[in-house]
Amino acid sequence: MIEQAVIFDMDGVLVDTEPYYLENNKRVFGELGFALPAEEYVHFVGISARRMWEELISRFRLKQSVEELIQLEYETHFRRLAALPSLEPIAGVMTLIERLKTSGAALAIASSSPRRVIELTLAKAGLAGFFPVTVSGDDVAHGKPHPDIFLEAARRAGVSPSRCLVIEDSPRGLEGAAAAGMTSIGFKNPNSGDQDLSAADLVVDRFREEDIERIIRLADSLRERTAAP
Repeated sequence: MIEQAVIFDMDGVLVDTEPYYLENNKRVFGELGFALPAEEYVHFVGISARRMWEELISRFRLKQSVEELIQLEYETHFRRLAALPSLEPIAGVMTLIERLKTSGAALAIASSSPRRVIELTLAKAGLAGFFPVTVSGDDVAHGKPHPDIFLEAARRAGVSPSRCLVIEDSPRGLEGAAAAGMTSIGFKNPNSGDQDLSAADLVVDRFREEDIERIIRLADSLRERTAAP
């Protein structure tokens, strides 16, 4: 019987794809006739594409629909990813995954990216076989910071939300995890910008051995929690 689950965000936690998103979106913004400074773009890390484009449409009076802009963003990003020979997992994350598997935790991904982007990213990074449960932004009605994506990951893993640990690199993800009633770890990735991760139960800036030990202990402690009805 699986007693606890660890739910990973993908971009910026498993694979350092945020620089690719930033460069890609800068090109898309330029094609649409506006620019957004990097320090302002950081605001959109971890937020759903729909919310990002709704804000940008209002701010820059864009003529395209939200659906058209989401499609444009993801098509260009998908082509860019597909052209890469490979992607490197974030340092130490493979060791963390292996340790969690050994401990008996269920592993899941809750990512705002479309499913085909998730599948391509995991394949390029050699991570495709490690996550029996993957939930994409396509699978839920409301993206982060709403709790839907985390609750769906818990449901598919067969684990109570109170026994789930979420690893996120953005405050929006942490907000969603808290709303789902889950424990959280903030991963401070410098390429995700200067994000406020103070809402997390634990913050780490690398997956070093000592950090992995702390994460394992926190995940193991969830077994003792009473499962939410």
